[in-house]
Amino acid sequence: NYQSQGERRTHIHLTEQGGRDWKEMLLFRDYLKKHPFAVEEYIKVKKEALIKAQGNGKIYRKHKEKFISALLKKILWSQPKPLYMCKDVISQN
Repeated sequence: NYQSQGERRTHIHLTEQGGRDWKEMLLFRDYLKKHPFAVEEYIKVKKEALIKAQGNGKIYRKHKEKFISALLKKILWSQPKPLYMCKDVISQN
């Protein structure tokens, strides 16, 4: 358990610049910057995930997945047609 050892863990996302994941991450980030209510909801989900996961990264990510996927779908469908119709942008979820 990394927490009991006093270590700090860092999570880094590596993705291809301009690829689907890249575009989705930027859209997600930009949406949160413009919508404080969504930020509050995301914080709530992350806090729930921390409690539920008890240091298990897989459980933590799984708990956040439903919120992130739903928000990304909302974001993608609100984009101009050429963006949301691109198969490389729409997540397979």
